[in-house]
Parts: sequence; C-alpha cells; structure tokens
Amino acid sequence: MWPVVILMAATLMRIKARMLIPRKPLNEEGQEIDPRQELVERLLEYKRYKSVLDDLRWKKTRLVNLDEVTSIGSCARWRHGHWSMS
Repeated sequence: MWPVVILMAATLMRIKARMLIPRKPLNEEGQEIDPRQELVERLLEYKRYKSVLDDLRWKKTRLVNLDEVTSIGSCARWRHGHWSMS
C-alpha cells in the first residue's frame, strides 16, 4: 500500500510542479514563441527606418546643393573653367 501512496504523491507533485513552471506563449500553430524573435524583428525594423532616413537626408543635401548651383547659375555662367558673373 505504501508504494502506491508514494507513487501517487510523486505524480501529484510532478503535476503541481508543471503547473507552477512558467510556460512559453504559443503562436497560432501551437509552436512556442521565442521572445528574442520580437526583439530581432524590432531591431531589423529600426535598421530599415534608419536606412530610409539616411537616404532622405542624403537626398535633401543633394537637393540643397543643386538649388545653390541653380541659383548661382541664374546669375553666373561657367566660362573658361570658372564661374563668372554676367
């Protein structure tokens, strides 16, 4: 009789231990969700935004420089290897 009681107590303790251990969240397919995956996705998204922002800054700088050349070009002309005012 005692072995059965010990076996039952061990089984109940194992069930209780499983219930107390935090479980990883599951996705729609029932697979465990890796919490690091969300961090990786956010970092990649940040990298994409930063890249787009750097491109926009570069284009803005080019436009400003082009605008300066255009405004110089309206009152100056390129003659003999240098700008001369007309």
